[in-house]
Amino acid sequence: MKINQTIRNAACQTMAEVLGLTAHEAELIIDSQIASPKQPTPDAMQFRAAADDKPAEIVIDGVIGFGLDDEGITASGFRQQLADLADQPEIAVRINSRGGDVFEGFSIYSQLNATQARVVVTIEGVAASAASVIAMAGDEIRIAEPAEMMIHNASGIAMGTAQDMLDLAAVLTKIDGQIASVYSARTGKRPAAISKLMNSETWMTGAEAVAAGFADSVIPLKGKRSATAQNAAAVVNSADFARQVSLHLTDLDRDDQTFRNWLDKLNGH
Repeated sequence: MKINQTIRNAACQTMAEVLGLTAHEAELIIDSQIASPKQPTPDAMQFRAAADDKPAEIVIDGVIGFGLDDEGITASGFRQQLADLADQPEIAVRINSRGGDVFEGFSIYSQLNATQARVVVTIEGVAASAASVIAMAGDEIRIAEPAEMMIHNASGIAMGTAQDMLDLAAVLTKIDGQIASVYSARTGKRPAAISKLMNSETWMTGAEAVAAGFADSVIPLKGKRSATAQNAAAVVNSADFARQVSLHLTDLDRDDQTFRNWLDKLNGH
């Protein structure tokens, strides 16, 4: 059911008061129960402007650089979209990517690092390889408990003489040092310690990433939320809750047809 923004805000406020939840927890519950769901989009990179007191958002969900299907998240495309968020005080970056082109990753990292906005990174599924480099641009880095982060050395392909192979090895070694310097700056670990982790292709759970300094906090599993939050759906779908919401509304909003329909539904009409 679609409801207007004023009614949604009142419902969120009431939910927070009734169950002692944070504003964010209340918003998640209300949106899942009575607000219209957002339509999914196949785009690997999505940008959303700030709205309803929420920060601007960038979603990185795919290959960094061009993939085999010529679709991916490029530094040039990222730059064009990021320019539209230049005046935002905070940017939320959500990552689910296995990585890709290291130089595209370096550029996206540098763009986020240069912005004046506070960057809050959330790793939702995986941040591997070049995607983990991008994650280091966060002023705050959060990682979901079932998510993972992976760091490793750069790789490449060469064809030709033995000298060609040696030349590629020299380039890759230099790139590895640049990657290590990004991780070192964010974690506070010495580059030599970072290089050992990269040599072993290290996969880290959320807790391991926090312990190693690659993230600041772990987003807990849903089962670890409070019992009151788990039972919130029953509260939302009660007539008494709707009547409490109405106390936060103006007469005009109480007469809003979508609100009246909600009341009728809960009252069994």
